[in-house]
Amino acid sequence: MPTPFERPESPLPGWCADLLDRPDALHRVTGRVWSTTPGLSARSAPRDRGAEGYDALAASRGYLRTAWGLDPVDQRSFARSALASRRGPLVDVACGGLALTADLYARSRRPLLLVDRSLAVLLRAEERLARRGEVVLVQSDLDALPLRDRAADTVACLGVVHLVPDAEALVTRLAGWVRPGGTLYLSSLTRGRPGSDLLLDAMHRAGELAPPRTPAEVVRSVPLTDPRVVQRGAMTYVDGVVA
Repeated sequence: MPTPFERPESPLPGWCADLLDRPDALHRVTGRVWSTTPGLSARSAPRDRGAEGYDALAASRGYLRTAWGLDPVDQRSFARSALASRRGPLVDVACGGLALTADLYARSRRPLLLVDRSLAVLLRAEERLARRGEVVLVQSDLDALPLRDRAADTVACLGVVHLVPDAEALVTRLAGWVRPGGTLYLSSLTRGRPGSDLLLDAMHRAGELAPPRTPAEVVRSVPLTDPRVVQRGAMTYVDGVVA
């Protein structure tokens, strides 16, 4: 029996509890899905139509090619590279519903902590994973996520930087969760493709995106000494080793 000064062992997998400052800040929603939001359950969560709509667009080859000049093969290749970059825990921030990458994550032998603010898309991601792989999914806002500094072998944040006004603050925080010698993977929509630039400007005016950035501006926000940068259509992919 634990003494009054000892906490019982967390029901989270040990590798996941080790990534967190406060494992007890999470409660189980269902299956492998957890949350930092007190009282949130699969039944009580409000319908997140915006996240569900984004999840549907993320799997639409026609939309990706027409709007952004993107080939899903490139997006899958970048995710595959992140999964293969190290062997220890990978944290995917704003993972979405894994519409294009669920099979890659399901086959990975790495421990995976998948985080998104939308419970609806996390439930969809768990369904797509078909309960394969060593995975924990966490519903949380970034500010509420109790990750320890320098704890993860890899942090990935794909297709998110263009949503955030202060990209440098976001990326610095993400890099701070990576242990020295670990890897950071980011992707962002950027300027440089005429048709896509018009859409970026329109979405910014509608309040859906931060002010559009050039690839060079995105790269400058990343605290990596020798990042690898690849441009595909309107997407800039950046990755590298964290010192």
